[in-house]
Amino acid sequence: MLLYELLTGTTPLDQERLKQAAFDEVRRMIREDEPPRPSTRLTTMGDQARSVSAAHRNSDPKLLGRLVRGELDWIVMKALDKERARRYDTASAFAADVERYLHDEPVEACPPSAVYRFRKFARRQKTGLVIATVLTLALLVVLGVVAGSIGWAVRDRASRQAAIEVEANLALKEAARVQAQRKYAEALSAALRAEALLSGGGSQELQKRAGDLRKDLQMVLRLESIPLEGSRSTSEGGFDFAKEDEAYAEAFRQFGVDARVLGAQEIADRASATTIRLELASDLDNWAFTRWMVRPQGDEIAKKLVAAARLADPDEIRNRIRDAQETRDAKAVSDLLTTESDRVLQWPTSRLLFAALFQLEPEQMQSEQLMTLTRRLHRQRPDDFWNNFTLASLHASQDPPQWEDAARFYTAALSLHPENAATQNDLARLLVNWPRPGVDHFEEAVDLAKKAVKATPTAGNYWVTLGIAHYRARQWSDALVAFQQAAKLRNGGDGLDWLFLAMAHGRLGEKEQGRKWYDQAVQWMEKNDPDDGGLKSMRAEAAELLGIKESAPSANWLKQLIKGGLAQ
Repeated sequence: MLLYELLTGTTPLDQERLKQAAFDEVRRMIREDEPPRPSTRLTTMGDQARSVSAAHRNSDPKLLGRLVRGELDWIVMKALDKERARRYDTASAFAADVERYLHDEPVEACPPSAVYRFRKFARRQKTGLVIATVLTLALLVVLGVVAGSIGWAVRDRASRQAAIEVEANLALKEAARVQAQRKYAEALSAALRAEALLSGGGSQELQKRAGDLRKDLQMVLRLESIPLEGSRSTSEGGFDFAKEDEAYAEAFRQFGVDARVLGAQEIADRASATTIRLELASDLDNWAFTRWMVRPQGDEIAKKLVAAARLADPDEIRNRIRDAQETRDAKAVSDLLTTESDRVLQWPTSRLLFAALFQLEPEQMQSEQLMTLTRRLHRQRPDDFWNNFTLASLHASQDPPQWEDAARFYTAALSLHPENAATQNDLARLLVNWPRPGVDHFEEAVDLAKKAVKATPTAGNYWVTLGIAHYRARQWSDALVAFQQAAKLRNGGDGLDWLFLAMAHGRLGEKEQGRKWYDQAVQWMEKNDPDDGGLKSMRAEAAELLGIKESAPSANWLKQLIKGGLAQ
């Protein structure tokens, strides 16, 4: 109690209450009421009393409570504890604890915590601890700056990667959207954009997805180009199916599908694992078609390709067409034009149907029913090269030819593939034979034919077209050169070539040389095709030019003349 009064300047219990209380109340207060700790008493007493106590200790009144708080509180309160077992055993123990406090040693009244013991140690080793603290704080500041920089860099990288993945996903969605519309060049552009974005970051899964899509779309575009290239490479114009077969084999082999080694199920599985399952199945069908055109007696690899297409694309209508191709059932294919006219319009069924008709029933390629179907296909996809090319060929093959429509669709096809030699040749052949009084397209035909032979200089039929165009444009010497080149590429040529050679020599005043070619053409006609109206008409024109008497030509000479030159 004395220490309490020394610290606070007052007794543990409020003096005013003790004065006013009865004796029994005083006893109860001593027995039960817990006195406030010295620091609490100093904090709650009035300013005047606190100033008096501070003056006795030469300290700041505001700091008085803080100086007493802690160990002195614990020593005093232990000495005043209501329970005897918790108080100091003796006055000597009490005095020893006070001594320990004065020497900054741990006191018994304090809980023996690590924090408390460290605080006592710190008071004894104040200078060293201050130095250690300063160094520690400096180290923590450095570590904080470094950690903050690393954290910022990590967060910035994560933020940039998230933004890249968002942009890449948008590009991949765009690629999928236009791919579904069969706009493969646009889809490839979007896939390449996604792959470029992901080259600077992004998840491995997303990078693989973009890379696989890019490879798939490149494969589709490569396969699309094969028939176009095949139409430019044959020595007689038309389509070089043998070259197409080689190109398909190489493209699929580089894509991981070697038809010579893999079975039908393996080929189908690999096709089904891509984003271009239907496209690959359609090209497997078309590859089989090209092999059948080269090997009409049958081909085991072609059968395997069709079997793989069935497995990858088990569509009922397309399987019926495949069945008809394998069994050579032309009627079954023709019947589909009537019974399934709507369904056969859908890609890739339409492509398979046209190939089957071309292979099994070529006369159907000129039918009005097929013309109607092709027009409907064209309305669906007016920007499709093959829709325009097919319509042009069909119009040119009508009796009589529908010149204007054929020219319009050939021109549209050429605008989609300006370098396609087959289209250049067929349009040139159409223009030189188009009977329009007062109008000629001969110069335009010459330009087109020159482009065709430049793209495919080994195509003899294209040189024939160029020769006819030069002749109709009154370029006699150029016509001679073109027909001479055609003869070299066509095993000496045929009656048509020789009749034009005869007329070109005649125009140049070389009647004797002209008569030689004329006689050679007549002999060839009588032996090979004496009733060809087109050749008869040309024979009559040459005879008149050379002064030879001939009978009148057939009325169908125009159609028969262009018959061999269109859509070969």
